[in-house]
Amino acid sequence: MNAKDFANAVSAFADSSVDVDLQKGELVAQIRDEIVTAQITTNEGQIQVSEDGGESTSAYRWLTNRVARLPLLADRLLSAIPEETNFVDPEGSLLSQDLETARIDETESNRASNQIIEFLDRGLLGVSKVLYLTSDAGEGKSTLINHMARVQASRYKKGEANWLIVPIHLGGRPFMALDDVVAADLTNRFRFLMYYDAFTELVKMDAIVPALDGFEEVFLETGSGEAVSALGNLINRLHGSGRVLIAARRAYFEVRSFASQARMFDSIGEDAGAVFARVALRRWDKDRFLAYASKAGVPDERELYDLVERRLGADHPLLTRAVLVKKLVIEAKEGEPNSLVGRLGTKPEDYFYEFVGAIIEREAHAKWIDRSARDTAASPLLSIQEHHGLLASVALEMWNTQSHALRYDYLDMLADLFCTEHKKDASTTRQVKERLHQHSLLTTAEGSARKLTFDHEDFREFYLGEAMGREIEGSGITSLSTLLGVAMLPERTCDAAVAFLKRKEKDYLKYVDKLSEIGKSSLTTSFEKENAGALAIRILDGLQLDSYSISGNAFPNGVMANRKLKGINFFECSFNSQDFTGARISSCVFHSCDFVRLDIPSTKVAYDSSMQDCRVDAVFEPDSDATFFSPGDIRGKVEKIGFSFSNVLDKGQSCPEDVEPDERVEIAIQALRAFMRATHLNQSVFKLRLGQAYGFFESSVLPALIKQGVVREIDYRGSGVQRRYKLTIPMKNIEPAIKHGDDWDEFIRVLNNGE
Repeated sequence: MNAKDFANAVSAFADSSVDVDLQKGELVAQIRDEIVTAQITTNEGQIQVSEDGGESTSAYRWLTNRVARLPLLADRLLSAIPEETNFVDPEGSLLSQDLETARIDETESNRASNQIIEFLDRGLLGVSKVLYLTSDAGEGKSTLINHMARVQASRYKKGEANWLIVPIHLGGRPFMALDDVVAADLTNRFRFLMYYDAFTELVKMDAIVPALDGFEEVFLETGSGEAVSALGNLINRLHGSGRVLIAARRAYFEVRSFASQARMFDSIGEDAGAVFARVALRRWDKDRFLAYASKAGVPDERELYDLVERRLGADHPLLTRAVLVKKLVIEAKEGEPNSLVGRLGTKPEDYFYEFVGAIIEREAHAKWIDRSARDTAASPLLSIQEHHGLLASVALEMWNTQSHALRYDYLDMLADLFCTEHKKDASTTRQVKERLHQHSLLTTAEGSARKLTFDHEDFREFYLGEAMGREIEGSGITSLSTLLGVAMLPERTCDAAVAFLKRKEKDYLKYVDKLSEIGKSSLTTSFEKENAGALAIRILDGLQLDSYSISGNAFPNGVMANRKLKGINFFECSFNSQDFTGARISSCVFHSCDFVRLDIPSTKVAYDSSMQDCRVDAVFEPDSDATFFSPGDIRGKVEKIGFSFSNVLDKGQSCPEDVEPDERVEIAIQALRAFMRATHLNQSVFKLRLGQAYGFFESSVLPALIKQGVVREIDYRGSGVQRRYKLTIPMKNIEPAIKHGDDWDEFIRVLNNGE
């Protein structure tokens, strides 16, 4: 740390930048209303600080202990984050790239927490490390982050570690800037006052690692791009230093297209290098289930496991997803596991509804008992269906307010309204309000003792689906359209809404008619249009229809995967990127429809079905990891999976022959894909990625890319002799440029200028 860095660090903690005076070896600063004076010296090139003539200490230690008060932050982390007494460390798989050797390694570990801490413990000179922690929802990301934060805080207090993990919960706060979220969590959750500038300074000094939990909720569900640009801005502030941990769902990290990550990479500045790695959590196996059940006090954990396995199979989510295992264990301890598992086994495809129903049934009959009349037998305050309705109203209010937590007084108001609607007397209403605060599916929100949230997002999204199903069933088009226009519905919510409707009656098409009317009349870019399409396609899934028409609707990403559609005519509909894997499309017609992209599986999916006068912008073939844009290629790939096909781009012209791609473009695309995992790349990365084609790349393609300003050479930092390169064009330009795979000049033009 040089004198300039030291002065900048002190200024970040000062009440104002003008409150810092450093000259002639004397420091005077006002920090948290305290005047700090110190003597600054150097020893063997290292800055030393002493106060009031006391013992000198290193600038790093003085900043972290005296100014930043990290020992106090460690105490606050331990007091604010509850210990998970039944914690079970999941398996993890680390995917990372060695910048020196360019090797991409995947390392398995039985203890993911150790794997993550060891990886973060190794800093890299000149680049910021961004580690994604990925898994599907409910597999323990948040629990693991909290556990590691406690472990590091304990080690820090003992002098065994010199950095802390600080969890920052992003879920439910999609419209707050990252600096506001950090300040809110530090102040409200950890009772620790720190400016955002000081926070980022400590990240640069490798003294803290922010763990951004719920990152994908902001990016994937709102689509606003705010979280992505916020991460890019954070990386810019770090100037090629520091480490960041991001908890994200598996789908966020595993993207195929440049466009999906362009907004973040394009926001990273010239001098802010970053390298990206991933730890993927594995689902629990039998040993972890047994370990958790044993710690939780289940009398015979093996008997419980065998009971569920015989009925539902070893891969069932009740045995492999941590959040459901936790609830299963509670039910097994307090109820009768045989009847619970038997109930789940009657409809395996609807297991989540049955599982939640078992929890609600015990809640209604064992806890929500009317005890106001002593001379009469105790009776449930609410029926099972009323319980579902009450929690659905809570989830719906969270949806309308775009918050994952509600204040106690807000919940009291919802309970009042619910009881009034259901004609409950004053005594029952009072008890419902009291019991709602202690409901087994609700818990205190992090950072606020006066707010309640659902115990897990699975339950919130399930009950939002129940609420949406009720609204589709009973509300008018205007009211339903308003609800669908709030934001994009989670997939689990859409599934739960349709499951609710299909449990009610068999006349499903009237619901499709209502949703189709909303989709047809909504603006092209509105949430309600895509939400209506997502719900409608799920209702149509599995129906054996002779001829049903839907027109002018829009369907969001991925809704066609695993769908079984028969006898449906789609007219002038628009489809975002679609994956036909696992689908079976029978006797269906897509007429004058637009497809942004089709992911083509290796097997036939369409039978007696056609795409007539449709526009397909691109086809992606996962087996070859290739994207096709020419009309001839698109027609061939679509017909390969069973459709008869005519592309609107072919109108008035014969189908062109497949154009031979330019070898330079193909090699350039392979090289540019490497920038999706790091902002700066060594020469050895290209050698490993291109193999035998590297010679041609080095002699012909790379010089052309440098000359045209696509990449540029930067200073190499590391051992040995290598060259190092940085992408200088916006990453968002790469996806449209790929369309010109047969024309090098046009490919370069679009790379530089966009379309």
